[in-house]
Amino acid sequence: MTGWEIFGVERPFRLWSIRFSHYVEKARWAMDLYRVPYVETPMMPVTHFLVTPWVIGAAGAADSQSTRFSTPIVRTDRGERLIKSSAIMRYLSDRFARAGRFHHLYPRPR
Repeated sequence: MTGWEIFGVERPFRLWSIRFSHYVEKARWAMDLYRVPYVETPMMPVTHFLVTPWVIGAAGAADSQSTRFSTPIVRTDRGERLIKSSAIMRYLSDRFARAGRFHHLYPRPR
């Protein structure tokens, strides 16, 4: 037993971030809400373009709000790579919300 099992994870999550990004703050807030242990790797703007392709591989994609090199990026304890703050929040909500303790952040199908 590693000690992380009390949090429901095999090891801490890893968050790659730019500190002052409100998108990163959303992901950080959700991990704190669900008490998911994580290690944050903050990056400087512009230099993050050197790191993010290595972290996400071919998984990144541009959209109307961001480039394929944007943060936040989360690697879960299971090795999943999550990109985009809303996708990270949905994953955390689906995985860690429990009746009576934490509520889901998104509506659930009935």
